[in-house]
Amino acid sequence: MFLVPLRVLPKKDVKMDDILKLFYHNNNEVKSSVLKQIQKSNGEGVCLILDGLDEYASEEEENNSLIFKLIHRKYLPLSMVMVVFRPVATVELKNKRGCTRVEVLGFVKEQIFEYIDNYPFSSHNSSNKLKEYLEKHVNILYMCYLPIHAGMVSYLHDSMIGGLPDTQTGIFTRFTLLCRMRLSNKDAFLESVDDLTGDENVLFQNLCELAFKMTSSSKQIFKRGELGVTTGSDEIFLGFVSVDRMAGNCGLPNLYTFVHLTLQEYLAAYHISKLDNEAQLRVISEHHEKNHMKVVWKFYCGLGSFTDQMPKFKGILSLSDDNLFHCRCSFESQQPITCSPVIESGSLEFHGEILYPSDFLSISYVISNSDCELEMLKLQRCTIGGAEFFARVLKVCTKLQHLHLEKNHIDDDDAIKLAVGLRKCTSLLSFDVSGNEIGNVGTKALADSLKHCNGLLFLSLDRNQICSKGIESLCGAMLNYHSLRELDLSVNNISIGAVAFADGLKNCKNLRTLDVSWNNITGDGIARLALGLSHCIELESLNLSENKISDSSAQVLSDSLKQCPKLRVFELDECGIAKSGAKEELIFRCWVRATAPSSPILQSLRCRCCKLEEFRF
Repeated sequence: MFLVPLRVLPKKDVKMDDILKLFYHNNNEVKSSVLKQIQKSNGEGVCLILDGLDEYASEEEENNSLIFKLIHRKYLPLSMVMVVFRPVATVELKNKRGCTRVEVLGFVKEQIFEYIDNYPFSSHNSSNKLKEYLEKHVNILYMCYLPIHAGMVSYLHDSMIGGLPDTQTGIFTRFTLLCRMRLSNKDAFLESVDDLTGDENVLFQNLCELAFKMTSSSKQIFKRGELGVTTGSDEIFLGFVSVDRMAGNCGLPNLYTFVHLTLQEYLAAYHISKLDNEAQLRVISEHHEKNHMKVVWKFYCGLGSFTDQMPKFKGILSLSDDNLFHCRCSFESQQPITCSPVIESGSLEFHGEILYPSDFLSISYVISNSDCELEMLKLQRCTIGGAEFFARVLKVCTKLQHLHLEKNHIDDDDAIKLAVGLRKCTSLLSFDVSGNEIGNVGTKALADSLKHCNGLLFLSLDRNQICSKGIESLCGAMLNYHSLRELDLSVNNISIGAVAFADGLKNCKNLRTLDVSWNNITGDGIARLALGLSHCIELESLNLSENKISDSSAQVLSDSLKQCPKLRVFELDECGIAKSGAKEELIFRCWVRATAPSSPILQSLRCRCCKLEEFRF
């Protein structure tokens, strides 16, 4: 097993020999022997832990880089490769190895509070006050999952007069200031880092410039000479830099690194913020394609001041179409003027994101302070970290018209929490929670909240875990769904709940599309459902596939659909209709009636389980 700190590797032409040098730098003979064994076995029995991929400073194209050849199994295909990078990193690995993503955090909330309870505060009540602060500031609470950040916040809380800041930028600004005051020989209190003067200020500015150069080129280690100083004590680093011990263990002595990458990114942002406006715009333009700079830009927004024209902030938005990044930047700035550009299109979409409580705080801030109304909110294949915090977002979406939450692993507990916020979305026209894990309890909570949405046109609950009890709850709410036009309940387990569902359909006179396929509905349920459908005189598309239609229910269905003259698409795949017999005859009769001269022509009748494979007209 080899733990490879990627930051110490060469930028170009990396070879396996370079990796093994980190572990066998004192014995070339052993290194050569190990290399031959690894190559001969194609990496079988070898585990490589590649630490800090988002910090890897390769100057090669991905296809030519040894590191990515290892990841994508083009080199040493039998090896096991573990890639380590921060949750905030934006590295996109192509799924060529059947990769599994596992997020490993440090402290959970309980451990953060345990750490605070054991921190040596100067005041006995300080721990309780800090915990109260963190409960109200989930963005700061979340950053404390890193032990070093938990220590930083505790130190600030114990050292400062007044309350802690509201943003991560504020936390790092205060920390930087206190570090300078602690290490300064001056007794005077510094109101701002900008108050530094003389040699100390020159050193600080040089450190910030170095942090920017390193971050922009994905570097984390440097030599003393890169600061412009080759001799003297380590006081020149002002407490922000330490010797890189891991590099030293790999045979690379006298290398330095900032005490934490996030501090390096903050100092880089500080450097950019102190340039003149033209230089700032130039830096934004020159580094717009570098995803690893996103944390820097977030800090930059927290340090900057934006005017009405906001060319700098709009420049930040143009770096990426990542809505979450935009919301984080806007929140960090704490300037309401930055909110409207984020949602000027009227929509926010998030795909494949891990959304933390701090992210929902950012999203809520943008929506609440924007002059533009949010009309569409879409989360697809996301991991929702705290549905109660998402509910707070929904509470400020009073003009929201479209809410799409497909495939987000929402279960009953999540649905109950979301329903609380959903009550405020009275302007909703479409609601999609397909492909989740919502059962009967969650369906009831959502259905009750949707009673307030009198203009609802589209509702999709397909591919969930809804049974008869859940459908009964939905039917009670359907009394208010007079405007509903499309309803998708496919791939659930309605079963005998179809009887109650039929009663609910009587109120849906404007329904145009209904999909209840794959719901284990049997004969009596189909018959009752057919009676309910007779009230849906606007029905244009009906899908009953993968249910069980009996002879008697087929007769009722055929008669009821005479009341649906606009029916154009009728699907009955694998619904129990034999290749010959009464049910097939009734389906033909249904088709003939649908195509009578007084009615529009049925455009598609599909029934793959019999010789009516598919008719299109």
